[in-house]
Amino acid sequence: MAAPILQEYTFEHHAPSIAEVVDDLIVATGLLIEFDTQPGGIEGSTIWKIRSLSAPMQLVIIAEGRGQPAYAVGYDPFCKWTPYLAGTLQWVFAKRGGACAEEIPEWAGRRWAEVRKTWSLG
Repeated sequence: MAAPILQEYTFEHHAPSIAEVVDDLIVATGLLIEFDTQPGGIEGSTIWKIRSLSAPMQLVIIAEGRGQPAYAVGYDPFCKWTPYLAGTLQWVFAKRGGACAEEIPEWAGRRWAEVRKTWSLG
């Protein structure tokens, strides 16, 4: 198995709740998305698994508590459509004041039904 892709998002004041983020993902993507919460293994951190019920896409988000509000997002780079969900999550975080080292993809924030027609990753 390949190493997962891991991206870190920092927020100046506070990180948005994952429920708000999932609501934004649903609106932006047009997909049915659900999430569940699990306690993390590092000093009480929280882990969320976000998955689409409409297409095989899944992300893992970990709350990082190193002073500045931050989330780490991981996913399997070999899941054909998951990079779409990760890119759109990056767009959602940016709209909510998040910063990431990676550039936001040009298709991020567009609905899956539109992007899927020309999707070539995977």
